[in-house]
Amino acid sequence: MVGANGVLNRVAEDGILHDWFRRLHHKYCTTCRIMNLVAIIQIAVIILSRGDIYLIGEAYAFGVLWSLVFMTLSLILLRFREDMPRDWMFPLNIRTGKYDFPVGMYLVLVVLITASVTNLMTKKIATVSGLIFTAVFYAIFQISENMSRKKAQLYLQDYDSEEKMNIRKESDISRIVPELSKPNRILVPVRNPNDLLHLKHVLETADYETTDIIVLSAKIAKGLQLEGETGEIMPEDKDLFTCVVLIAEGYGKTLKPLMVFSNDPFYSIAQVAQATGVSEIVMGVSGSTGAEVQLERLAMAWGHAEK
Repeated sequence: MVGANGVLNRVAEDGILHDWFRRLHHKYCTTCRIMNLVAIIQIAVIILSRGDIYLIGEAYAFGVLWSLVFMTLSLILLRFREDMPRDWMFPLNIRTGKYDFPVGMYLVLVVLITASVTNLMTKKIATVSGLIFTAVFYAIFQISENMSRKKAQLYLQDYDSEEKMNIRKESDISRIVPELSKPNRILVPVRNPNDLLHLKHVLETADYETTDIIVLSAKIAKGLQLEGETGEIMPEDKDLFTCVVLIAEGYGKTLKPLMVFSNDPFYSIAQVAQATGVSEIVMGVSGSTGAEVQLERLAMAWGHAEK
């Protein structure tokens, strides 16, 4: 239950699963729809299998083996798509040009594919069930992702994002402070254009006459250490701030957008909050970690930023 909830939340945060699934419970603030979906599927599996432990075990083996196959394959693809320093690499690599050819990972992939194909051919009922389950979830993901993409395109239609967004960088913190003339200040960290409910809540409840709203996007910098502001603003960053500005315009309010490149987004939040003197930080609840973990990490970062 915990594992499935975490995976589906991470998928939803990336915009592949529709926002409807991530709606929080009004009282307990949990992703109740995802949890209910997982529980219903578990009950259905028990009923359809009539509690046959061996059959369920075969279906589980199908899922685990093919998950390992695709995870290993994705790691191999990332080796060539993301050319970046790595703390550790799976043993047995051959240097070819600027890439390390992952011979060891290829050998592991061959073993996993062999075991998976053998399981596929010998466990008929579990294989058919697994393929149907995979096809249904793939269709759900495809439909949800297309709906999320259309929603983002509607935001971007007839909108000059370069002119209106006015994205600032970390070095602009000192220049933003004089622009904050109102007595109250709220910091709203954002990450996903499909997860801006907390921003909408601030826009609905904050007194605009007395409150400045700062919207912060902390982007993870590549590499082992952050080497100044060397990161580039990518199209997905512009899409995020485009959605932010359009939502604010819908409420008839303006924001102070700010982007920082950081190895630790929680430290960036604490640093910006202390530099701008905000009285409140409003964050969205992460389905993969939870509010308590977020608060703990923010508290630790706050202490480090004060030193």
